[in-house]
Amino acid sequence: MRLLSDVQLNQYQYRLIDLCSLPPTNECRGGAGGIDYFYNFNLSMAKADTVFSGQLQGDQPPLLDPSQNAFIQLIYLSSENLIYSVAPEITVSLIDEQRTFTLSQLTGTLAFAKPDQFSCYQLQGNTFTQIDLNTERAVCI
Repeated sequence: MRLLSDVQLNQYQYRLIDLCSLPPTNECRGGAGGIDYFYNFNLSMAKADTVFSGQLQGDQPPLLDPSQNAFIQLIYLSSENLIYSVAPEITVSLIDEQRTFTLSQLTGTLAFAKPDQFSCYQLQGNTFTQIDLNTERAVCI
């Protein structure tokens, strides 16, 4: 994961909505079969162009036949409330060389926040009212 700019402190406030207070919705999930791989990225304060390497969960790096699919899931961790502008990179090892590709279509921003930066609102009739996240059960998104 390559940083595109210096990491910034996240001082935003987030207003969420309790999913359970909204009318029911259907979720769909589909896809072709394949092999799942999970990589953890421990992010921290850093300057632009820093590369964070992912740590594979499990024993072996993916070794694929040309007919196989791999689903690579990236898990981002940050112990501080920081904002990261990132571009994922993938390194592919071939028989006689290694190539690194930047996945520019997946460039984005990752924002981590402290619990006190969040508030949650519940739909009651036609009005959203704030709820106390410490005392009420809610699924806030």
